[in-house]
Amino acid sequence: EGVSFKIKTIANELNESNKTVIDFKDIIKEDWDSMFVFDPYTSYETIFDALGFEWDEIYKTGISYRDDITLLVFVKENKVVKYIEYPTAYGDFSSLDRDVYDEGAFELSKKKDKIVVKERS
Repeated sequence: EGVSFKIKTIANELNESNKTVIDFKDIIKEDWDSMFVFDPYTSYETIFDALGFEWDEIYKTGISYRDDITLLVFVKENKVVKYIEYPTAYGDFSSLDRDVYDEGAFELSKKKDKIVVKERS
């Protein structure tokens, strides 16, 4: 899928510099107004609470027992319009302070052998 290719391309830019920006408003073509970030091992109940509604597709992701992805969920008017199983190898979102964002721009930087994701300032 085109989204996976774009994410890999952006993450690979870090080989040439230690920082780059990923903007999900440019990557996700569907119209969305909230982006939710769920770390590995997040329970389904926690996700439902954060979203404010139940979402059946969640069970396909296996996020509650996986450590290789961060789940990014894009919502418009209380409906999931897109989700991405974002490989943790291409960015660690665990240092973020929030789990929901109106804007989708983040800074990726290399720290030792890990790609860290921070809110873009």
